[in-house]
Amino acid sequence: MRWSAIIVRRRGLTGVEAATDRAVKGDLNGAAVDAAYLANTLRKGFFYFALAAVGLTPLARVALMGFYVWSEWNEVVPGVVIAWFSANVVQMLGLAYIMARHLYPNGANGSAATTN
Repeated sequence: MRWSAIIVRRRGLTGVEAATDRAVKGDLNGAAVDAAYLANTLRKGFFYFALAAVGLTPLARVALMGFYVWSEWNEVVPGVVIAWFSANVVQMLGLAYIMARHLYPNGANGSAATTN
């Protein structure tokens, strides 16, 4: 199925002719609507990917730290534990920043927060 047919069906139109008639009359700006729909679809996909990445990376870090503690039970170095906690905080803040930057490229109030 073609994208145009999917988009026409989502708009509630009966066919390509109806979509063309409405676009010509100025009721729809087809290119802008299509671009917004695709951008929203990509944003949702990125959100779910980021959600999985943010959820799985702490589990992997905890598993690796657990393996380290298990393997070095009598000789756990405090510096390693401190570095692990510090890295967890930095990584979570970094992931949150990256997600916010890509999900909301223009900032919350519509001003240009980043330049690409």
